[in-house]
Amino acid sequence: MRIVSVAGGSDRVTRSLEYVTSLLDEPGVKQIHLDRPWARIDRVGRKTERSFQDTPAPLVESWRMSRLLQLRTRPGDVVLISDHAGQGGVFALAQGAARPESRRVVWTVAADSAYLQMRLISGAHHGLPMPLDSQIDWEITQYRWSDRVLAPSPRAMGELAKIGVEAELIGATSEDPPAREIDLTRIWVPGPVSRRNQTGDVLRAVSSLRHATVILGTDDESDVVWSGSSWDALRHVRAVLGSRVQRVKVPPEDPGVIVLGDPYSPPDGEVAALRARGVPVVVPEGGVASLRWPDATTWSGSDGLVDALTGGAQVGSPSARFAAVSATPSPSLPSEVRAVSVGIPIFRDVRYLRESVESVLSQDLQPKELLLIDDGSGSEEVDRTLAELVEIDPNIRVLATEHRGVCVARNIALEQMEGDSFVFVDSDDLLLPTFLSSCAATLGTSPDIWAVATWTEFFGAYEAVEAKPPFDHRVGMRENPIISTCALVDMRAREAGVRFAPDLAFLFCEDWHFWSQIAAAGGRFGLVPEALARHRVHTSSGGFLRTEVARAAGRSRAIEPLLR
Repeated sequence: MRIVSVAGGSDRVTRSLEYVTSLLDEPGVKQIHLDRPWARIDRVGRKTERSFQDTPAPLVESWRMSRLLQLRTRPGDVVLISDHAGQGGVFALAQGAARPESRRVVWTVAADSAYLQMRLISGAHHGLPMPLDSQIDWEITQYRWSDRVLAPSPRAMGELAKIGVEAELIGATSEDPPAREIDLTRIWVPGPVSRRNQTGDVLRAVSSLRHATVILGTDDESDVVWSGSSWDALRHVRAVLGSRVQRVKVPPEDPGVIVLGDPYSPPDGEVAALRARGVPVVVPEGGVASLRWPDATTWSGSDGLVDALTGGAQVGSPSARFAAVSATPSPSLPSEVRAVSVGIPIFRDVRYLRESVESVLSQDLQPKELLLIDDGSGSEEVDRTLAELVEIDPNIRVLATEHRGVCVARNIALEQMEGDSFVFVDSDDLLLPTFLSSCAATLGTSPDIWAVATWTEFFGAYEAVEAKPPFDHRVGMRENPIISTCALVDMRAREAGVRFAPDLAFLFCEDWHFWSQIAAAGGRFGLVPEALARHRVHTSSGGFLRTEVARAAGRSRAIEPLLR
């Protein structure tokens, strides 16, 4: 039996193929490089290709690869090929339809597909823009039609199981000398700055470790969610860390600890050599490295990485820069008026915060409490502004948290709210004076109404009033008619377990997903058909910067509760 390993694509793809090839016991592995698979297509193939019309590029590339492999291999060969871009999808289909005497056997290495990457960064793989959606089509086709799917990581095997593909876990374990103690002043993160490498989670974790310094390479991958690179997309947490982020062209010779973020790619030889010298390595849960080094500490998510780096020790409770302000009991309100809690998350930018706070305090239905949640800004300007604001009204409280993003900040506030209904307002948005009273009146009209929204007036970079229908299953499957989070919600939603999903904030669909949970739990939405909320639009906001991939992935995630 001859095994033909098909090389090509990026260095990452080549490394994954070489790693799996090294684990195969079968002799006779032959490496062939196909840098331009379409260069040697025969005359019949060229004629067929010219007949393609309106055909997505990934399908054409997979077809070209299939044509070349048919010419370069022989019946009975085992063809070992990467899952990247579904390059073996057409070939696997063709072998499934071939006669036994002319058939090749297809083995796929599941490590580098767009399917796996999208599952990692967003949990979504449906309805994405072309050509990405076509690429995933052919990756899944390749998985389903291959004779054998080899997964170098438990995480990849688990993601394939979600689409009904049974993969074989392949790996090898090794033992090295015991690691020395972790030195947080030199945290080395190999690989490019990217979503796949989970650089954002690493930097957010480091922001909680007061004296830690993180060292990154100088390679930046294009970000699949924001315009520009992943380094550009991380500008907020970079601002928090400041000089504690270092970028170097040459890896450090003796890092204090190595943090791996890519769960699908095997660690390179340099990392393995450092580990053999006793440098501690923290690896992603379910990744290739966790299979190779089962004694290594694993991590998942920013908080999990903090625990992994500190041995689970408490490394700093949420910042106590402000003493809790005891809320003075408000005057008794008429029994028909609801007690409303308002939350405003803040991260570094407080240019419009005073105006937003004033719009809440000027409501004709005064809120029971106003919670200002500082999402780990680490800014003296923010500290000073919040200290001044708590002095203007006894019902204002400040919650200071580690930097974990707006969803976590909202969830923390939601747990501490004391009212029987709540609304979240962005720190640059405004409520007209009758917003709370109008929504509260509607909220009390029927016991099955769980939330009430109003129409929204946009101002700033875009000026308009958008009149939308009430949120329900049908509308929610198509769009999110509630702008930002300006809706008054009954506390029954909190009791039903409705929360903001932390991993959806960067997709800008966390509010849509929140409303979908309410609808899925049986709650109805009311609507006040007036523009009582004002939403400030910036040209630098996520709505302008996010890519079509982010929009499609966001919609896919947002409607998940409605599909159950």
